[in-house]
Amino acid sequence: MSRFTLPDALAHKYTAVRGGDLVLLGTGKDDQDALFWVGRDEVRTVRLGERPDEDSYSEPSLLAHPDGGVVVVRDLEHAVHVAGPDGPVVPIPVSGADLLGGAPLILYGGAAVSDEARWHVVLSDGLLMADLRYAAPLSVDLAAGTARWESAPWALDPTEFPRDLGGLQDNDPRASISATLLHGGTLHVCSAGSLIRSMWAKGTDFFSCVRLTQDGRVGHRLHEESGWKQDTKKHGIDARFTADGAYAILRPVFRTGTWNGRPRILRLADGNLLTPEFPRGLASADILDHHPDRGWWLRLKDTVTVVPAL
Repeated sequence: MSRFTLPDALAHKYTAVRGGDLVLLGTGKDDQDALFWVGRDEVRTVRLGERPDEDSYSEPSLLAHPDGGVVVVRDLEHAVHVAGPDGPVVPIPVSGADLLGGAPLILYGGAAVSDEARWHVVLSDGLLMADLRYAAPLSVDLAAGTARWESAPWALDPTEFPRDLGGLQDNDPRASISATLLHGGTLHVCSAGSLIRSMWAKGTDFFSCVRLTQDGRVGHRLHEESGWKQDTKKHGIDARFTADGAYAILRPVFRTGTWNGRPRILRLADGNLLTPEFPRGLASADILDHHPDRGWWLRLKDTVTVVPAL
């Protein structure tokens, strides 16, 4: 079991894994974006500088590139590549934003996972319509130093999901996209429900983790919970895929239901829902990510701990 101390006041948002190292995207004391590279022996900080468009409401997306390093997509037209903990920060122009349509889409943020140099990055209609989540394929060519949006955004078919708003009027049916995984040519998606803009305050109606067919339909339901709006209690699950494409980490938003606020791990190979067993003293730690050789990264306050199993 290895432990690392993070810099003071580090508020991390997203994680990726690169060569057995954990990379966190967050903000430092100066409130600017930075990468925090947790290696074998120490934590290194790579500052990304000011955002290209300070008026943008986009949340940067963190992508682990199969050819090395990580890519941070800072808005729809700007990205950077960082090869390692010593940098440098290399700007990458992003083309094809015109394919995303006329609506003022923004990056939703997160760490889209892929074993190709191509990711399905989550997008939103903006702050006022944040319930409507889409994804669009983005490819990054490190040799050429370019990135491009490949096509228009796509959305899930809401009729394939157990939507139930408990009697609320539903004029624009949607099923959100909150996380994506492209692994072995197959796309996996987590949906946090219908109206997810207020999930952290009021809860939502369902959660679903699915494997999609090549034409974007639901091919297999790995895990699904529904009927929440028929309950007097609030429910919601915040989920993300691990960097190795083997698991989804499911974190309840509220201390309701049989999970009582405790996280679960969904094994994608067989759909088994696993209850993690935390080491002593780490029962309230957040599960960050997983690597097949190093194990699980956990964060408790300003300490990151690597454990071989949960």
